[in-house]
Formats: sequence, C-alpha cells, structure tokens
Amino acid sequence: TDHTIEYNEIQPLLLSHAHYSLAFGQGSQVTYDFEGVEQQFIEQFIQSKPLIIAEHLKFEYAREAYNKNVFQMVRIKVQQTELNQRNWLAISDELDSIEAVNDVLLVLDSVIGFLSSAGGNPDQKLSEYLVTVLNYPCDANGTVLLRSTKANTILQL
Repeated sequence: TDHTIEYNEIQPLLLSHAHYSLAFGQGSQVTYDFEGVEQQFIEQFIQSKPLIIAEHLKFEYAREAYNKNVFQMVRIKVQQTELNQRNWLAISDELDSIEAVNDVLLVLDSVIGFLSSAGGNPDQKLSEYLVTVLNYPCDANGTVLLRSTKANTILQL
C-alpha cells in the first residue's frame, strides 16, 4: 500500500484546483486547472519518492554458451542437412511424453558432445553411431532405442 495512491488522496487535490461559476439560469459550471493539478501531483506524489532506474541485464546460462560452441564445432566437423517437416512431425508425434523427450535429449546431448570433438560420417545412421561408437545398449535387432522408431530409421549424423 506504500506504492499506491488512493482516490481519497487525490480528491482534495482535484477540489483545490476546481473553479466554480454560477450564472443565473445556467446552473453551476466547474472547470479544472489541470496544469496546477499536474504540478501539485508531481510535487506531492512523485518527487517525494525515490527514483527507480530499471536496467535490462543481459545474461546467458553457462550451458547455453557451451552448447553454442559445441554446435558450431559439430557444424564444422559434420556437414548438416535440415530434417524435412514430414519426418520432424513423425518423430515429434512418437515422443508423446516429457519422459520420452527427456530420454532422447540425454542421448543427443552425449552424441553432440562426442561429435564436436571427434567428428563423424554424415551418412552414418544415428542409431548405428550410438551402438558402434558410443556403445549404447541396443535391442535384439541391434538397434538402439531412441523411443522413436522413425528417429531410429531416418536420423543420420
């Protein structure tokens, strides 16, 4: 409540700058000295308060800076192509829970870390890279489980 202004605080200010005139047969007319109201409002309510200077601080999470550099290194070492929208939608439809998305992100975080330092063959399937290079566990068919069969079949380094 220290930072609010109530009507009962402003009402006397307005009334002190109101000018009334009574003309016979016309009733009363009220005019306000708005410049006076403004000046007194500033003096009474604004100048008596401390000045607040808002700064927009720019910051970056440490992980974001790390990821930025890692992604740049991956782009240098492994040529990247954009995933088409149909495949992107198919993969995202299969990842139907937060847990599934989190599992895939953890796997991809490992892959990106290794690719940024060692590079890789852009034609190699992601699932094959996970099994042969990173020794991830796989199913009976020799395929690592990315919680998305579409991702297992189409994603390459």
